[in-house]
Amino acid sequence: MIKSAMTKETKRILIFSVLACLAPIVLGVAVWDRLPDPMPIHWGFGDEPNNWGPKWLAVFGLPVFTAVIDAVCIILQERALEDAGEGRPMFLKVMYWFIPVITIVVYLAMLGYSLNGSFPVGKTVLTLVGAMFVLAGNYLPKMSWSEAKAVNKYKTWPRPTDEASWRTYNRGIGYLMVALGFVALIGVFFV
Repeated sequence: MIKSAMTKETKRILIFSVLACLAPIVLGVAVWDRLPDPMPIHWGFGDEPNNWGPKWLAVFGLPVFTAVIDAVCIILQERALEDAGEGRPMFLKVMYWFIPVITIVVYLAMLGYSLNGSFPVGKTVLTLVGAMFVLAGNYLPKMSWSEAKAVNKYKTWPRPTDEASWRTYNRGIGYLMVALGFVALIGVFFV
């Protein structure tokens, strides 16, 4: 069943998040004449590109694609919360900004490499992934049982059916995510 209206807060989150995904296009257009065609769009180990794509795809395609994915994720999750009659947990407020942040960082890395011939892509990605894991792992155990049921309406991850085992499970996943985040952050010094 499709809901007839989104709340003002949901609309605001959706608009700002999608605009954040699309904002790097301005920078891409500003340096358009200096960008190579094709542009590197994927890197292997050692910060060497191993896949290239047309300039228009790199400059416009990545932000538009991630903006669409971001909008779909936010709309589906907000519908699940609305159906469950729950408020938005802090975990989701943090998670809603992961796609825009990833988009901006990857876009800047792509432009930086294209304009300068080198960019610390590996260190940038490890720093971003490590910070996101630490942040998500910190907030995950703080979710209440009712918030977790609302977030997981579409059964996006396996979860125990009672609150006590769910708390143990969630705390363990949170600790694991924080530990993996710190491993990634430490890995920055070895890349």
